[in-house]
Amino acid sequence: MKKLLTFSKQAVLIAVPISLVISIYVNSLVTILFLLVFLPDLIKNFKKNNFSKNRKVFFVFSAFVLVYLIGIAIDILYGTANFRKSERLLPFILFPLFLLFSDALTVFEDKKTPLKIFGIFVLCFNLFLLVNLFTQTVVEYNDNSLSNKRWKKSNIKILENSKERYALFPVSEIHIADVASRPDLLMERSFKFSRDTLITRSVYVKSNDDVWLLLRQFDGNRHEGAWFHPKTARVGFVQKNITADIQKLENGWSRISVTNRVAKKANRERLQITFVDENKQYDVKGNVEYQLYVGGTQLEIGDSPSDYMPLQHRNFLEGFDRTTILNVVEGHPTYYSLFILISVLIIILFFRSGYVQFLGLVLNLVMLVLLGSKAAILTFFILLFLVLCFNFKNRDSRLKLLYVVIPLSIIAILSFSNTLNRFNQSLSSVTEKNDVVYLSTDKRIEMWKSVIDLPLLNLVLGNGNRHGYELLESSTALTLNSHNQYLEAVLCSGFIGLILLLFFVVGIFFVDFSARNNQLLILFVVLVGFNLFFENLLNRQWGIVFVAFFLSYIYKLGEVNE
Repeated sequence: MKKLLTFSKQAVLIAVPISLVISIYVNSLVTILFLLVFLPDLIKNFKKNNFSKNRKVFFVFSAFVLVYLIGIAIDILYGTANFRKSERLLPFILFPLFLLFSDALTVFEDKKTPLKIFGIFVLCFNLFLLVNLFTQTVVEYNDNSLSNKRWKKSNIKILENSKERYALFPVSEIHIADVASRPDLLMERSFKFSRDTLITRSVYVKSNDDVWLLLRQFDGNRHEGAWFHPKTARVGFVQKNITADIQKLENGWSRISVTNRVAKKANRERLQITFVDENKQYDVKGNVEYQLYVGGTQLEIGDSPSDYMPLQHRNFLEGFDRTTILNVVEGHPTYYSLFILISVLIIILFFRSGYVQFLGLVLNLVMLVLLGSKAAILTFFILLFLVLCFNFKNRDSRLKLLYVVIPLSIIAILSFSNTLNRFNQSLSSVTEKNDVVYLSTDKRIEMWKSVIDLPLLNLVLGNGNRHGYELLESSTALTLNSHNQYLEAVLCSGFIGLILLLFFVVGIFFVDFSARNNQLLILFVVLVGFNLFFENLLNRQWGIVFVAFFLSYIYKLGEVNE
């Protein structure tokens, strides 16, 4: 029974960070099991009452809770209090509590085992994602049928074995019934076309029902389209900057199309087909039933009409879209990049095999470049530089690998145009004055300026978690978070909130001076602290559990090893 209990503790301790990679729902379940398994240890250790230092550390690691509570208090004063998602505060309390005050780390003879397993798991998962990406790209990428997973489908039913045919085009039968929502099809990819190139996106459609189609293009810059009525081959309302056309063909078929010129900063290719009730409408109101056939989605490039050319690309990665890499787990590129970064640190510091280090660094680097998270890539170089500085006098030959990996990293980024373009576009957003907000960096800058431009009194006292974002949305017309945890703390909780957030990030080194000797802890704090400038990591479960678990575990690991 004792061996079974020990095994259960080991299993859940390993599973907490790994489940975060796979699914946040699985992670929630594993976290509950973790708490249940270690609760008896926590109670027993509290009775001993000998945790004076850890009490101070616990206050540091749970300081972000106070930041959020101050925001709630201010919301109450404004009459806008909303306690939704308050449960996200629990990991900031529970993980420090259980990892600092229970004997969680003692269940392994080698206290580094859970971290080592996580590091290797991320490597294996990277390999799985790369194989899946290759298969998806080779087998499915230029498949134009609606069965292709790259088509995102909402509120429609598709029958692929339709008897209807049109030329050689793949045809799908679509049914829409009693859906009071927005039924549509969407395919999106990154692309690289010269500015002012003429692009025509079209689709072949047939329907005897009174359904309208809204055909839209989105190039990462403008989102515009036109309405069509296939039954009567009529063009409805056409939005600006595009032209629309419908050609009536044989057997009830029509070819509908929208044409636009590639704009400055355009970086995507999206064909979106929305099925609506009426002209200039964006959805279906319900109590209807439509049947239609769709086939032959097409992309034409240039001023002159061309032969049929499916939505395909001219080389292997021209149409690469970084968001599709994590489709199998519905992950987020930014947060998965953080998992990669901690894996890099674990492999460098805890594995003695040069082969494991080299393979781990290369695999992690490849995935980091493909995901294209700019902040994560910058963090990668910062961490490697710090590791070299910390170990400058260390004659360990394994660290010499870093002198090879750093140039390889730079070459990889320069060679992969998608990621390089993201950096170029960000640089352009910073150096050029843009009247219109297009790219993610543009939006971040717009949000940051709006926070800074608030009256000083608002920044000193704070505006509340909800009321603060209402102010931000009214000034920017953007329904986004601040993409900067420090600015959000000022916006919502004032300067006191900012001080508490800084205390949460670096306070451990002032409360416990011995923590300054914990190299992994220092590197992890740099990792988190730097990325908080570009992302609100502490607002989503991926970031919350990642920070709360690893911060507590790595600190405790250093304490145990003293």
